[in-house]
Amino acid sequence: MANSNLGQLVARHNGTFVAGGTLWYIGGILVASGIVSFVHPTPGLSGSDAVLIGVGGLVAGAVCLFVALLRLRQTVEVFEQGFVWTRLIGTVTVARSDVADAKVVTTVVRKNGQNVGSTTKVVISLRNGKTIKMNGLEKPSQLASALAAGTSGT
Repeated sequence: MANSNLGQLVARHNGTFVAGGTLWYIGGILVASGIVSFVHPTPGLSGSDAVLIGVGGLVAGAVCLFVALLRLRQTVEVFEQGFVWTRLIGTVTVARSDVADAKVVTTVVRKNGQNVGSTTKVVISLRNGKTIKMNGLEKPSQLASALAAGTSGT
């Protein structure tokens, strides 16, 4: 995708499947349990209770899978004069002159003194004081470097 206002494409970073994390599993289990509730209702439940449980599982599972899909289907295209962040629910275009800083922030999740996971985000500070936080993208350090290149700290 070429963007004539932003110059030539420099780099493209896609979302990763891993960005959905446990939402893929939770969503899949909830959808499956919703289907099972319709096909083989739990003995002792009334028909309306089985339907409520089934619909609840399907809706909750669909929401989890939708959020995971949002993270998977995102892309960031870095151009000479800015970047375009495309997601399922919208596109954000930012000129390089509007970027004050870009950095990688890694949050480590600890349980009982052990690292059990981490989340890596690219945080872009804009000159108007707003921030854009993007997580689940491939090569986040390279992306942050490309976005911060040419910025003079404010």
